This record gives sequence, structure tokens and C-alpha cells, in this order.
Amino acid sequence: MQIFITSATGYVGAAVATSLRAHGHTIAALARTSTSEQRLRAAGIHAVRGDLAQADTYRDAVTSADAVVHTAFEYSPDGAENLELDQQATQALSRGRRLIYTSNGYRPRFATESTVLSSGPMNSVLRLGMVYGGTGGGTIASLFACANRSRQLPYLRDAAENRWSLIHLDDLAELYARIVATPASGLFDAVDGNPLTVRHTLERVGAVCGVPTSIQNESVVHGTLERHTIDVMRLDIALHSTRAQEIGWSPRYRTFDEGAAAAYAQWCAQ
Repeated sequence: MQIFITSATGYVGAAVATSLRAHGHTIAALARTSTSEQRLRAAGIHAVRGDLAQADTYRDAVTSADAVVHTAFEYSPDGAENLELDQQATQALSRGRRLIYTSNGYRPRFATESTVLSSGPMNSVLRLGMVYGGTGGGTIASLFACANRSRQLPYLRDAAENRWSLIHLDDLAELYARIVATPASGLFDAVDGNPLTVRHTLERVGAVCGVPTSIQNESVVHGTLERHTIDVMRLDIALHSTRAQEIGWSPRYRTFDEGAAAAYAQWCAQ
């Protein structure tokens, strides 16, 4: 099939594009800069020069594709998600035959999720859990960096039992490929299906990094971890991959306990 993808040079998008190509699909991708264009061509991907904010620059690519995969996350200068731009771009991307939309499952995105699902019977929404692995960023990568820099991993007592839902990048990419290859539609939780507590997750990170973990006060935690990591630590999100497994997908890494060592090795090698 002919697939058009946004953010194919990003952390998630690059892995998805690679997986789709491995499954025999022809990939076209949006490129905002000449550097991105060169990277895409080097990866065997047709580059469509344009910008998400300018729908006319990618309208033809959308209408000619068998499926559109939207993995781009837009941010404002202050670091907040640019939800207005995402909504505008999603409306333009929805004009294709089929849209697979990437969400983080946070309430501000619910309206866009609903729009995607109501605009076409073949459309899908993937609510991503905490993605780890590969050579990109994310909360787990920031914990690896913190462990190596500070030689400790502190966490807050009142956040210790909050749950995180995780998924390895490679498994996530295979889920996109599985959805593209089937008539599956609707809402999917893109997670390994085994939520872990903050305490358990940090202890596993500490084990593979060889550093201690412990409950500490606010000043120690804020002086050691990134602000975003602390914000995420305060969330309790337990998602399950039931629908994904119903269409024949199953993760190679069934839990972060299984994938942590491989992810740390990838992080160290980058």
C-alpha cells in the first residue's frame, strides 16, 4: 500500500516508517526542512516538502495514499502541545481514505480523537503509553540519563504507587503496521498491557543502570529529575492492550521488566 506519514524523522514516526517499509509498503512522508528531506530519501522514503500548518503542501499526498499515519506532535514555543495546530492538521489529514491518528490519551486530545473516529469508518486512534527503547527521548531515556549523571534515582512517596503503562518502540511500530494491514478501526491503547508502579519502574531502571533508588523529599527529587518526569510521576494511568491483541498483535517485550536491559543498551550505544 501507499502510506503517507507525518513526522517520519521523529522518535516514533521514524520507527513506524521503518516498520511499514519492512512490511512492503511504499512510504511518502512530510518534510519541513531540507535536512529532513535528505534523511527521508536516504531511508528510501519519498519526501513531500511542506508544513503541517499549510494543508495545501500535502493535500495531494493525502488524497493519493491508501492510508495516512499521523505521528507528529506539535509544540508551542513554551513547550506546551499546540493542540490548535494539531486539530487543523488532523482535519486536513482526515480527507484521505483512512487516517491512523496518534494520541497520548490526555483529555485535551479527546475532542480530536472523536473527530477522527467520526470522520471515517476505517479510521483509528492509538493512545500511546510511555514509549521506551530505540535511540530517541522520552521519560525512560531521561531516567537513564539521570541515573548516569546523578548516580541515584529518587522518587516521591505520594507518587510511588501511581501506575505507568509502557510499550517498547519496536513493539509500537509493529502495532501500527498491524493496524495498517488489517481492516481494524476504532480506539487502541498502544501499551504492553502490564502497567507498573512508579516505584517498580524506577527500581528496574536503577537495576539496569546500577544505581540505587529511594524515596526522597521534594527538594531532592526536583534537584535530580527533569520537571516533565516529575509531572508524569504524579499521574496514574493504567491502560490495557486488549483490542490490539484481538487483531493479532502481541508485544515482543511483554513488560518493561523484559525490555529495560535492551532499551538501556540501545540508549548507551547512541
